[in-house]
Amino acid sequence: MSAGSARSLELMKALGSSDDQERVRALVDIKTEGIGVLPVLLEILDRPDATLVSLVWTMMGIGQLGPVAAVPAHPALVRRLGATSPTVRRVAIRTLGQLRDLTAIQDIAVLRSDNTQDPSAWFDDDCTVAQTAELVLAELSRTSA
Repeated sequence: MSAGSARSLELMKALGSSDDQERVRALVDIKTEGIGVLPVLLEILDRPDATLVSLVWTMMGIGQLGPVAAVPAHPALVRRLGATSPTVRRVAIRTLGQLRDLTAIQDIAVLRSDNTQDPSAWFDDDCTVAQTAELVLAELSRTSA
């Protein structure tokens, strides 16, 4: 196993932990490490053994890196827009918005018709994929103006 793969497995386990404090510590570590950890996070997004929780928290970590991560993270996040899980699609949309990835506008716009409700967000104002897409597109349009 390569050093990168070992690091992605270690970080994936922390981000997918059932212990929320362990997940928060992993996010703090990501923020501390900065953009240098992005390749490891992108590797997690492509791992077939990544759990829903680890995918969501990995994208949250990518979002913390800010706009500097937009270009390198774009392909992996756009791939996640096609995930079977509405939770993963919604978080990918939000992460692209956090990164202010204006090149993702068309990819996000496709999901305006995806009225799948995210079972983890039934109480949110943007509980469907389409609602999340609309909110993020509105934010991105203000960014580009």
